[in-house]
Amino acid sequence: MDNAKEILQLIQEEKWEEAATVVSDRLKAGIYDDTIAVLAATINEHFGDTETFLLNVETGLKYNYENYELYLMLGNYYAIDNCNQAFLCYENAEYYCRKSGNQEDLNYICQVKQNLLDTGNVTVVPYSFVILSYNTLEMTKDCIESIRQTCNPDSYELIVIDNASEDGSVDWLRRQEDILLIENTENAGFPAGCNQGIAAAKPDHDIMLLNSDTVMMPNAMFTLRMGLYDSEENGAAGSVTNNAANQQIIDHTYNSIDEYRQYAIRNNIPGPQFFEKKVWLVGFSVLLRRTVLNQVGLLDERFTPGNYEDNDLGIRILEKGFRNILCWNSFVFHWGSKSFDKLNTQSASMTMQANAKKYEEKWGISPVYYMNAREDLMQLIKHDKESFISVLEIGCSAGVTLGRIAYQYPNADVHGIESLKEAADLGAVNFDIIQGNIETMELPYAKGSFDYIIMGNVLENAVKPELVLDKIRPYLKKEGYVICSMPNLMNAKVIYNLLKGISPYTEKTVTVISPLRFFTYQEIQNLFAQAGYYIEQILGLSIEGYTTNDYKEVFDYLLSVEGVASRNQFDTYQYSIRLTLS
Repeated sequence: MDNAKEILQLIQEEKWEEAATVVSDRLKAGIYDDTIAVLAATINEHFGDTETFLLNVETGLKYNYENYELYLMLGNYYAIDNCNQAFLCYENAEYYCRKSGNQEDLNYICQVKQNLLDTGNVTVVPYSFVILSYNTLEMTKDCIESIRQTCNPDSYELIVIDNASEDGSVDWLRRQEDILLIENTENAGFPAGCNQGIAAAKPDHDIMLLNSDTVMMPNAMFTLRMGLYDSEENGAAGSVTNNAANQQIIDHTYNSIDEYRQYAIRNNIPGPQFFEKKVWLVGFSVLLRRTVLNQVGLLDERFTPGNYEDNDLGIRILEKGFRNILCWNSFVFHWGSKSFDKLNTQSASMTMQANAKKYEEKWGISPVYYMNAREDLMQLIKHDKESFISVLEIGCSAGVTLGRIAYQYPNADVHGIESLKEAADLGAVNFDIIQGNIETMELPYAKGSFDYIIMGNVLENAVKPELVLDKIRPYLKKEGYVICSMPNLMNAKVIYNLLKGISPYTEKTVTVISPLRFFTYQEIQNLFAQAGYYIEQILGLSIEGYTTNDYKEVFDYLLSVEGVASRNQFDTYQYSIRLTLS
């Protein structure tokens, strides 16, 4: 008997245990596809095994992302707690069922969806693509066609703003019947162009900002909307890609768009475990909840022609108490900055520097302060990803690293302390972050609370770093760890500048602070030994422009002098250290 038919017959006869055994046997024999996944999910749903049910659905969609039965089942699951996500699942089921041509099933799915709408609990709205076009004709064509091929046409409208292209883009766009085209006679830049598109969009639609040099992938919009509507607190949801800033890049590199498409099919699967809380989201592919955008306001046009307007928008979303969610299960291919490539490199660099200064003038802090999670410190976490760990980060900024830890370690309990009030207040939207100076504040935590206390570049700015180490000791669990980083005073560039009479710490801004203390490899060892800590692991970071090879003649001579430290101590820019209590 056919595998699926045998299982189906047992289910119809309500022989659930036997059906489960047959599925288990098929799995052991390596026999599995999306049809069997539907049946396996039905069995586990009957037994109330939610975890395995969701695994069945996820696995089945990887076999066939167009299997509408799986989206229907997923909708029934979400209908218990989140009517919005249930609606999106039913809508996706309807979309793929319509493509299959099964009218009977389509009628049933439409009825289920309508029943949900009749409850009055669904607040999902359609969305408007807002796409800027500037001399990227072929890419714009590919972008628009990818939307048509992968997105439900009943759920969106297409708005394109052309910024005075000269490559035939306008003529092609005019011929597209499904596009609302705005034609600018000069390049208005990214923020102003997006604002034109938002103003032209239907007033009750969410806004999907999408670069013209992207290719939409199967289910990327579905999973992005699932992320946005996972919580009423989510104001924006962003995609991951192959080419972007803000650590939104996947780990895999492929050789063609088709290979990236195959990756997306496996990756763009719904599930709450794929969401990371961010401070801001890159504007190449970001979905904005309309009700939140109405409170936050449009993109700030002071950042014309572009760069940092998305950083700024993310901060304003947090200011209003909403979250920016990065959806790791929404992959969109991105060629990367093709419109900005039309500008010369020097001009683009000057624009970025100017806008960074505008950002700092507006917010009183450099955008770099919110940028990247400290993965150099995270690599020193010893526990596996499923462990239940408690983490305190001192000097956590707005919680960028805590967000990455919470995503990668879903059972982690994370807390933060940040001295800068503006950053602490923003981070508190996502996590338990308090404002305070670690040297003077009373810690509100129970003794023995933390598996990890993280301090990225904190100790060199402490008046008495040894007292900080003594202060945090009682809050570590018995087998806990301190993870910290410290710049190396002996770095090649620092030494080279000192030889020329130049201080390495002449620039002072809110976020680039001259250290109060300076440490070499030996002094780091002395500090921790005297404070009663044992260095379990120490890693040296070397970066371009800061190694002995960059000043070869000078260091070839210095290293020839008897008694001089080893080359690697000069090549190290910063040390990352894991400590235990000795």
